[in-house]
Amino acid sequence: MRVQSRSLGARPHCCRIIAGEELLVRSCDFALYKIPLNSVKALKRLDALSRQRFKIASDGSYIHWEDSDTHLVLESLRYSVDPELKAKKDQDRLLHDTRFGAAVASVRKLHGLKQASFPGLSEREIRRIEKGVTRPRLSTLEILAEAHGMSLRDYLSSVRLNIRQSRAQVATTLN
Repeated sequence: MRVQSRSLGARPHCCRIIAGEELLVRSCDFALYKIPLNSVKALKRLDALSRQRFKIASDGSYIHWEDSDTHLVLESLRYSVDPELKAKKDQDRLLHDTRFGAAVASVRKLHGLKQASFPGLSEREIRRIEKGVTRPRLSTLEILAEAHGMSLRDYLSSVRLNIRQSRAQVATTLN
């Protein structure tokens, strides 16, 4: 068993321990997370000795196994074993995807385009993006940008601006 710990300024010690077939992580707020090694895809392929050889980033944010050049972020590990964190992150992601999709729809409508206006993309795919059901790939975003007559950067800036305006409208409505 190998113990690694780091002091993070005024914070208490954080540590990670490999114990048998589990990675035990004590977070800086003293929460203990037990992560079965076989549940972490990147660690499944490592032999027992390689699993023992790891380092913790100086800021405590991730663990690095040099033998396989594997980096695991503490937040990702917590996500896999902490139902409350998982629920919160999933809810945040859903909210983001919904806002992003609504902004994509709004930008499309501002440019007078229809869901069928995008060569190489089906109306169903556009509808799913606009409803926040699916996240667009980079290639999809490039098609959307081109159909809007914009660079990808300008298109994403336009979507981002639309999201900000929507948030401001919601805030104004709530006040």
